[in-house]
Amino acid sequence: MYTKFFGLKEKPFNLTPDPKFLYLGKNHKESYAQLLYSVKEHVGFVVLIGEVGTGKTTICRSFLNQLPDTCNIAYIFNPNLDDLELLKSLNKELGIEHRYATKKALQDVLYNYLLEQKKNDKRVIMLIDEAQNLSPSVLEQIRLLSNLETETQKLIQIILVGQPELDQMLENDSLRQLRQRISVWCRLYSLNYQEMAEYISHRMSMAGGGHLDIFSGRALREIFRFSKGTPRLINLLCDRSLLAAYSLGERTVSVKIVRKCIRDVTGRAAHISFMSRITSALAVLTSAAALWLLVSTGAFSGVFTAEAKAVVENPPSSSSAAQSAPQPGTEAALAPEVAVEDLPNSPAPVAGPAGGPPPAQPAAPKTEVFFESNGRTAAVNSVLAAWEIAEPLTRDDEARGISQVAQARKMDCLIGKMDMAQLKALNYPAVLEVTDESGRTGFVPVVAAAGEQFKTGLAADTVSQEWLEKHWNGKAYILWKDFSGGPANLKRGDRGKTVKWLQESMHRLGYIGDARNVTGVYGEKTARAVIRFQSENQLNADGQAGAVTRMLIYGLLPDYKTPRLS
Repeated sequence: MYTKFFGLKEKPFNLTPDPKFLYLGKNHKESYAQLLYSVKEHVGFVVLIGEVGTGKTTICRSFLNQLPDTCNIAYIFNPNLDDLELLKSLNKELGIEHRYATKKALQDVLYNYLLEQKKNDKRVIMLIDEAQNLSPSVLEQIRLLSNLETETQKLIQIILVGQPELDQMLENDSLRQLRQRISVWCRLYSLNYQEMAEYISHRMSMAGGGHLDIFSGRALREIFRFSKGTPRLINLLCDRSLLAAYSLGERTVSVKIVRKCIRDVTGRAAHISFMSRITSALAVLTSAAALWLLVSTGAFSGVFTAEAKAVVENPPSSSSAAQSAPQPGTEAALAPEVAVEDLPNSPAPVAGPAGGPPPAQPAAPKTEVFFESNGRTAAVNSVLAAWEIAEPLTRDDEARGISQVAQARKMDCLIGKMDMAQLKALNYPAVLEVTDESGRTGFVPVVAAAGEQFKTGLAADTVSQEWLEKHWNGKAYILWKDFSGGPANLKRGDRGKTVKWLQESMHRLGYIGDARNVTGVYGEKTARAVIRFQSENQLNADGQAGAVTRMLIYGLLPDYKTPRLS
């Protein structure tokens, strides 16, 4: 639909694996070279591990296409098979008898075939894709196949390709004999920012693109933010974004278009998805006013206020929090979280008309759980579960502030006043402080977002954004991990390992172009890069890397396992 508009001969971002579009980042090149080396050197057993969407199947197909005619290949995809069915599939792929009903008969046929190929100087390779679906009994059968050998050489080369679950399976003690036979391990990782930009440029070029600057710099960074360098997600978002730009008559894919498409891909659009609006508009778009209407329905552009920045970028230190914490058993132990954390008071409930407050309205049955006596404990436990931390709050924890609870679990707690746009910009699970019509204080965990609904992980499985905006007093507790360590606030003049980590992160995200600027010294170039990063992410652009800036970096880079709202 959009190919002619952008001067392309075909769609550059199809989701189906196509070796023609293969792009090899540094890690992908290494894995590809290891596969070719394993064939050249007659390595018997190879395993390729990679997360969903990192390009395993594309690399495998390209690798198989590079093999000479002297290699006979059995390619088995998505093997939900038992051990007998595996042998039948293998023999069938090799073009030999596969209808026997016993494993011994099938193995005898296979062994004779392998010996014949060896005499003719031919190689036999079995590649199993999606190997994480194999059962332990089938993996044991594969181990037995690897025993087929002469005195000097394996008769069949086996390549297992799968997701990280395969690695976990092979760690099982019952499969230790199989693991010991694996000679080559290849691991695929996501692309970094620079590789992602080259990947997009490469695919556009292969599709016949005459000019490769269709995606703006900010659009590329937004694509990286969403995809974290995963090729499948890059393809999905780029394809949607090109269609959206075509529909709007735009020759350049802007960050605004990318953000709209992200909302559609993740199901976060309002009542009618952006892509649905585009599809309808293609049929009826006849005036400039209608075009302007589509362009002007934009993504949120919330900017962190000075108040939120002051509280959020510079949270209280662990020592000050500990000094002001009430002791277990005191009257103030549970309720005065504001005093514990030394934060501004939450807004007081609005007084009713003269003559006394209006009668209290009971909370809706589903939301009553937020106001129960153990509501804070349940909320914090839900957020800890989102981080996969199996240390629920104990009775002793109930006397502590949330920041102390986090510290005991080697985490940090960012506390501040913010609005819904700022919460979504941070994109971390959080505990929100809410107030009902009678003035009761409650705690709502938000661990995932979909459209106008937030998942809580509690009995009230979801809560609407409308309900939150009515009851949330703006105070949020956000648990996070500062993986880099070092000073709480990096600024000009600082130096050391944490500064180098920041510079490397800015380089990977595309804000520092030359790797030679990764020096470990926080100079003007680093400050300008941080300011650009902060500006594009709706932060206060002061050039200092505090808590919020680092939180967003962790969320964007694939190295860090951080839960996200969306």
